[in-house]
Amino acid sequence: MIEVTGHRGARGLAPENTLAGFRLAADLGCDNVELDVHLTKDVDLAVIHDETIDRTTNGSGPVSSYTMAELKQFDAGTGEKIPSLREVFELLKDTGMNIQIELKGPNTEDPSVELVKDFEMVERVSFTSFFHSRVLRIRNTLPGVATGILIACNPVHPIELLAQAKADRLHVSQKVIDAGLVEEVHSGGRKIAAWGTIVEPQIIDRLIGADVDIIGSDRPDLVIERLKLFLRNRGSDGNQSMR
Repeated sequence: MIEVTGHRGARGLAPENTLAGFRLAADLGCDNVELDVHLTKDVDLAVIHDETIDRTTNGSGPVSSYTMAELKQFDAGTGEKIPSLREVFELLKDTGMNIQIELKGPNTEDPSVELVKDFEMVERVSFTSFFHSRVLRIRNTLPGVATGILIACNPVHPIELLAQAKADRLHVSQKVIDAGLVEEVHSGGRKIAAWGTIVEPQIIDRLIGADVDIIGSDRPDLVIERLKLFLRNRGSDGNQSMR
């Protein structure tokens, strides 16, 4: 069965990377939620996409120039605050939903791993990054956790890329996913995830038809609706090609 990931919580419905967005993703019935982490001045893990707070809050400056407590003074949208990764774990630990942690900032690997261990969340967390060396470090540090590499292109040798990072999943921009790439990844025993805004029905339907394993979307509610429609249209045989 195709899994649905709420991108930065439910970015199209609530302020991105906030507790409100993660709570909404859980309420919608998402399988996973995706978030980004950067290190703060006091070496805490702030859940925020950019290396600065300018775009997503009413403040300015690098995340690394503030302590976690100082970041809390800023509005991250509709009164929400920038959460720490610990706060997200505390919010979601009883929901059963899985958490995809994108390692945005440098040196986020080790503190993220320690927090996962503290919460005993190894089986419910996956780590991803465009910096594949960070993914490899995670794999070597915490062998039992799921990992994925993020790319924006359709690679010539996807399985080789995954092998180099010892990764389980290929996270690819939805714009370049085709049936050939999906088949090659599956033939190598790996999973493929589509990332992007992914809110248009025709794009969602194309990805469902391509049989990707995971769809990450700013509007996970729309993906869930299209998946239900797809299964209804396919009838009792509709899930034969979907994991």
